[in-house]
Amino acid sequence: MCSGERRATGAPPIAATGDCHAFTGGPPVVVIGDSHTEALQVDDAAKFVSVAETELRRRWQLIDLDNLGFSGRIADYIRLGPAVMSRYRPVAVVIQL
Repeated sequence: MCSGERRATGAPPIAATGDCHAFTGGPPVVVIGDSHTEALQVDDAAKFVSVAETELRRRWQLIDLDNLGFSGRIADYIRLGPAVMSRYRPVAVVIQL
């Protein structure tokens, strides 16, 4: 989805750029990060999370990367943790700050 509808309940506002990728399936991996992860000025397909997912799948690593980047403070990312774990049930969390 490109609408940001899959964001964690109770999370700080996340731009509609998150969760936009062409692939589904595979174990979920959540990428939480700052404005560089959010990358509002970058086309969805060119964001590093989308590029990483595309490259992983090209190499037969079926991983479902979810971009939850937003401009925030360290405390916002920490507060987001429990909601992300509950909503996405990721096998891994990547934190880019």
